[in-house]
This record gives sequence, structure tokens and C-alpha cells, in this order.
Amino acid sequence: MKRPDKGIGIVLHGLQGSITVNGHNYNGVMPQLMLSDDDIANILTHERNSWGNKGGIVTAAEVAKKRAGE
Repeated sequence: MKRPDKGIGIVLHGLQGSITVNGHNYNGVMPQLMLSDDDIANILTHERNSWGNKGGIVTAAEVAKKRAGE
């Protein structure tokens, strides 16, 4: 994921409807998760750096900024 703010927004607010990822279409629901900024940052950092990904880190400060609507 090249835009960590997009991943943060999905975890904070959930996602519903059809999306295309790497040419594959998915249609489902991911509910909003009520997690702390630290938890969201840790989960997204893990996802960005697992399974051959090299996406860097997401910080709790980035999550807080997105949560605040900036």
C-alpha cells in the first residue's frame, strides 16, 4: 500500500462495497474497528511488512492525525 492514510481510514471507518486489488474484484464488508491509535499503527505496520511486503512503518501519530480528520 503506497498510501498509509488510506489503510488507516479503512481500519478507522470500515469499508463496504466492491473494490479491485491487484486486478481481482472483492465485494464484502470490513466493519469499523474500535482500536487505539497504537493498535492500528501496529497492525498496519505488520501488514505492510509481512508476506514479502516492504512498506515501512505506520505511526500512532499518523493514525491520530487521520482520526482527527486532517
